[in-house]
Amino acid sequence: MKRILYLIALALLAFLPSFAENASEDADFAKLKERIYSIKDSRKRLDAAYNLSRDSINTTREVYLLGILYDLASKEKKEDDMLYALRNAMRCMYNLDYPIDSLLPKYHMLAEMKLDTKNYHYTMIDAMSFLCYSYIFTADYVKVFDLTNELMTYYPKDNYGEMKACQMLSLSYSEQFQDSLALEYAKRAYELSKGDYLDRSYTIYMGLDVLNGMNITKEYSDMKPYLDEMYEIMEKEDKSTKTEIEVNYITAMLGVYSLCYYVDAKELDKAKEYYDYLERDSTITLYAHDMCIYRTMMSRYALAKGDKEKAWEWVEEEYPYPPLSYRKQQVEVLAAMGRWKEAYEKANTIAYLVEEFFNQSFAAQITEMEAKYKVFNLESERNQMLIYFIISIAVLFIVIVVLFVVLYVRQRQYSAKIKRANETQTIFLQNMSHELRTPLNAICGFSQLLTNPEMREFISAEEMVQYGNIIKGNTDMLSTLVGDILDVSDMESGKYRLNVGECRANDICQNAVNTVSYRCPDHIKLYYTTEVDDEFTIMSDSQRCQQIIINFLTNAIKHTAEGEIHVHTSLKETPGMLTFSVTDTGEGVPAEKAELIFGRFEKLDTFKQGTGLGLSICRQLAERLGGYVKLDTSYTAGGARFVFVHPLSE
Repeated sequence: MKRILYLIALALLAFLPSFAENASEDADFAKLKERIYSIKDSRKRLDAAYNLSRDSINTTREVYLLGILYDLASKEKKEDDMLYALRNAMRCMYNLDYPIDSLLPKYHMLAEMKLDTKNYHYTMIDAMSFLCYSYIFTADYVKVFDLTNELMTYYPKDNYGEMKACQMLSLSYSEQFQDSLALEYAKRAYELSKGDYLDRSYTIYMGLDVLNGMNITKEYSDMKPYLDEMYEIMEKEDKSTKTEIEVNYITAMLGVYSLCYYVDAKELDKAKEYYDYLERDSTITLYAHDMCIYRTMMSRYALAKGDKEKAWEWVEEEYPYPPLSYRKQQVEVLAAMGRWKEAYEKANTIAYLVEEFFNQSFAAQITEMEAKYKVFNLESERNQMLIYFIISIAVLFIVIVVLFVVLYVRQRQYSAKIKRANETQTIFLQNMSHELRTPLNAICGFSQLLTNPEMREFISAEEMVQYGNIIKGNTDMLSTLVGDILDVSDMESGKYRLNVGECRANDICQNAVNTVSYRCPDHIKLYYTTEVDDEFTIMSDSQRCQQIIINFLTNAIKHTAEGEIHVHTSLKETPGMLTFSVTDTGEGVPAEKAELIFGRFEKLDTFKQGTGLGLSICRQLAERLGGYVKLDTSYTAGGARFVFVHPLSE
């Protein structure tokens, strides 16, 4: 919904002269401020700012007026007005897609007030909720779980904080396709909303979340008690406390879920009453997400009646970010119409979205927060013995590796420098904790995807092979991580040994390219060129030379979205030496970071996979082989060029 509004706003702005508009807006704001400050009575000044802001809901004008209201209230020490201004400024800024950095100062201003009133605590809870919404919108789920953990125990005199936490967790899980967990938290939020400390509006909206969750998880038969209870609440509710748009919205969504229930129950006569009402009511105003749900239900009814063309009319419109239920309904209707190719393409899109979710490592973030904060007391459903086995092995592996690292660091570093040892251990454990879990969770996630009967019907044989390759790739990633740990261990303990012999330079590069080729996306060209004959040899450790070039290639693949990756061998570039180079068309490395990236645990992009050990190991290996590695800062054609220079003699 927010994305749709944002795109519409951008489209409108494209047709307006921005300079003139901003000038006009600034002049309008200046007049407003002058008008408000000209009022002599302080209470009337506050009321004027309040009323004008209420007339400008969810606009930049409202943000400006709430700023004036806060300034006036702070001078008069009117705490309730200050709380109102800050809370609603955060609400408006979130709805207008302000960046999270714009909301945080308002939140900190609230936190610094440290009042001991119910209004203050409720305002703080709402403020944390707005931050949660923003973090969910930007897919920063670790911060979401941080805030929900705090909300669970904030202001324990009633359950308002816990209710909001459950609501945020429900939305967060829903965004990550974990629909069963999303429904469980929605139900908890609904029950908590019935407390005497809240009005019935909370119960209505929490109930709509529950009904939406039941629709997604296909628990249609459980909808009836919630529908009956919510209709009863609406009958008793004072309509004068709500706007006409709000009443129409709630009534429409209850009608949508009632239609859903009766279609599933095959009571089509009863369903027709809601279908006819929803089709003819011109006052229904829904955001894009709810409109998709509305159209999905109308399509289900038409399909149940055998009217395939009408069913397709309801869902043929494309939305930028539709819920999966909308996409699945498109697949079902297209299949019913015999349009198999289009149905397959839609189903393939659904499978791609699930794959994209796992690639972004959301599962790893969830697992980390579950272990760290223990805010999740609902058991996840694990129906496959394979998943149990993989998870058990993963946990055991992590424990063994972490224990090994802790013991090793303490044993080897304590006698040298205590401070340096503690810092190294902390950095090492922080990297390992995340980097080991990420491939393990990807392995678990795709294994579960391949063994889930409901998802396999949408997965082609080609995609099954692709997912198997992803599992293999993450397994190789684990092996690389463990190899890096052992290499660092051997180097620092003095046990590292080289196996020097005659090596063919071209074989070294070709083997390195072959090793990483399956990791390279098909649209990126990976190739090797050389200036030396196939029989040209050097005295070196072939395996360690390959390791350096493989590390260069792995970095290039991670940081190259389009273009090519080129491996080259040259005798001319560095006289008297053999030069191996890896050049990519990726995001590049700033020249001032050329030396920093070869330090241990150094990563320019903390969101990219890796421990930050690879380039450091490359430098140590190159020096042991009598050569050196570097970033070619003179390369300016776009991307990055890493160089490994090796001596021609032993």
